[in-house]
Amino acid sequence: MTAVAGAEVKERLGRPFWWLWAGQSLSGLGGTAQSLAMPLWILQVTGSASLTGGAFVAGLLPRIVFSPWAGVLADRFDRRGLSIVLNLLAGAVTLVLLLVVELRNIPLYYVLTVLLGTVSTLNSAVLPSLTPALVPASRLAAADAAQEVTNGAILALGPLLGAAVAVGLGFSGAVAANAASFVLAALLTLPIPRQQPAARGRSSPLAMLRDGVRALTGDRLLRTAVLAEASLFACLGAVPQFAVVLVGTDGRTAQAGLFASAMGVGWLTMSASVAKRRGALNPAVMVTVGAALAAPVIGLVVLCAHASPVWVFLAGFVAGAHNLLFAMPNTLLCQRHADPAALGRVLAFRRSFVVSAQCVSLALVTFLTPIWGVGPVLAVAGVAATVIALPTAVFATRLARNLPKAVTA
Repeated sequence: MTAVAGAEVKERLGRPFWWLWAGQSLSGLGGTAQSLAMPLWILQVTGSASLTGGAFVAGLLPRIVFSPWAGVLADRFDRRGLSIVLNLLAGAVTLVLLLVVELRNIPLYYVLTVLLGTVSTLNSAVLPSLTPALVPASRLAAADAAQEVTNGAILALGPLLGAAVAVGLGFSGAVAANAASFVLAALLTLPIPRQQPAARGRSSPLAMLRDGVRALTGDRLLRTAVLAEASLFACLGAVPQFAVVLVGTDGRTAQAGLFASAMGVGWLTMSASVAKRRGALNPAVMVTVGAALAAPVIGLVVLCAHASPVWVFLAGFVAGAHNLLFAMPNTLLCQRHADPAALGRVLAFRRSFVVSAQCVSLALVTFLTPIWGVGPVLAVAGVAATVIALPTAVFATRLARNLPKAVTA
């Protein structure tokens, strides 16, 4: 091992990153508790499954509409200060939800859900674009994986957490806990050093938006990698939700819960293994592996859906680990390869493309399942993901191999 390599091994993520990680983890836990408790509240108040499902849609739409503008904000202002302001704003909006719960006002709940989703979308571009300024370049993969460890833990424990908060504290308690988590996230961000705005020019927001599109689509590697990722989400974006439905048919609610928690454990395990890795990690290779494994992994899920609990857990574990293979890598690739002055916009446009592809998947699977059945549709989606995304992912891997080592290490 060379002296340089040895120095890289000894580099740590650093205290500023862990402050950011702690704040993000707390707000994630609070948001999960609320997101699982409040649909139950709507169902209790209205008795309408349609209105309950509409709450999920209301929270999803801002991710598509406002993600590009989130990138403009992340590049135009101090990312640390922007995160503090957005967390405090989210806490204030969440506190207003307490009044909604007391008044049982469903229309106002929808309005505030869209507003909270907008603030969350804006903050989602700030956090990953702030990370490269806080950690050594050699530890970016570990930093991203550490954040995904928390996401995996939330996926694994989220259903239990949301139910426990709703039962123990009531729906108002769930909202209050989420508001407190946003305030704590803002306070934990305070020790992070101030950041200079990445884009120092006087370009208008629209011009910055156009430049962000060019920064992503004009780069051959980023364009190809995001296309491969979006192809995977267009095929597999609805698989987690409908796989739970498949497992839970015929009243097998406990099996569905087991599968959902196993997915979280799989995600957590895979992200923890990436976090511990200190050697070279090529994000494009991870996407390629995810594309190659899509068909067999989804096939395993379909085959094990109505098997014994052991096999249901195994299928969920494998599916969760597989999801991380194509959900995390391109964040890392953008952080390493994109122009730092445009990083917020590149990450935001990538997120917008991925969420749009996920919506396509949800629409297609929702339309086709009444015709073919859930199992066959999921199996076809897995095969389509491999057939469509694998060639593009392989091409992205070849492009990445021709880049300087620092980009992919």
